[in-house]
Amino acid sequence: MTLAIERLLHHYDLRIRPNFRGAPVKVGVVIDVISIDSISDVNMEYTVSYDIRQFWVDERLDFRHLYDGDKMTFEGETTLRIWRPDTFIKNGRGSRFHDVTIGQQLMHIFKNGSVIYKLRLTTTASCWMKMHMYPLDAQNCTLQFETYGYTTEDLVYYWLWGFESVRGFENVELPHFDLGGYDTHETAAQYTTGQFSGLAVSFVIRRNMGYFISETYLPSCLVVAVSWVSFWISPDASAARVLLGIMTVLTMTNLDATVRQGLPKISYVKAIDVYLVGCLIFVFGALLEYAAVNYHYHTATMKKRKK
Repeated sequence: MTLAIERLLHHYDLRIRPNFRGAPVKVGVVIDVISIDSISDVNMEYTVSYDIRQFWVDERLDFRHLYDGDKMTFEGETTLRIWRPDTFIKNGRGSRFHDVTIGQQLMHIFKNGSVIYKLRLTTTASCWMKMHMYPLDAQNCTLQFETYGYTTEDLVYYWLWGFESVRGFENVELPHFDLGGYDTHETAAQYTTGQFSGLAVSFVIRRNMGYFISETYLPSCLVVAVSWVSFWISPDASAARVLLGIMTVLTMTNLDATVRQGLPKISYVKAIDVYLVGCLIFVFGALLEYAAVNYHYHTATMKKRKK
């Protein structure tokens, strides 16, 4: 088999695409999602681990005249001897190969020249989020693949099994999100150098409200309720009422700052901003209420003394 591989690749030029000067190479793609490791609201990005398999035909690799087996297998760096599509993640901010215990790159070449190229990747990709309804929002994130240098005259991507080409989303679990549906698309981007083929998979994530109820909504409701306790304290107990009012205002301010730490610095108003500002107005209003009561109480007292 080693001799057959060397003879097969002796005059093989990996710089030239299959069917050069002919019809474009059609590359089928299948993705198996392993996990979505993290979603960052601050950086508007997510990290996903997945297997990507690419299928195409390279007639130069037809080895029926050299070897009587059904397929040849290349692993790790040996796959670099074969032409491969120059696929890149269009909205990716960084990717890495898995190399434990060996480099997880695998290529199967079948006797008719069909090629299957499999990679395991972990990618950090951008996901532009609209935070107007936060934390009652749903976000649509995408993972976009595109050829870097081949126009549609040389290379065209397609989902090998249509919608079923993306698998594994049903097994993904996230701590603070619920995963909704997903969809697949075939894209074509137009640049000055020509039109480039690509693929995209989009999925919907919805925020799990359990965390926000326990960490934001319930504490803020309790703080507002505590601020109203001052209504039942005698106006003469000024120290207790002032201390209670100031402490509840500071607590709401700190709670608002804590919520903002986990969010990007955006200029528009979010749903949680409206809620927290409303809570702050109630708390601050309770403090102003004591100021008004104290003023009228002591004014009435002074008038009685004059009489």
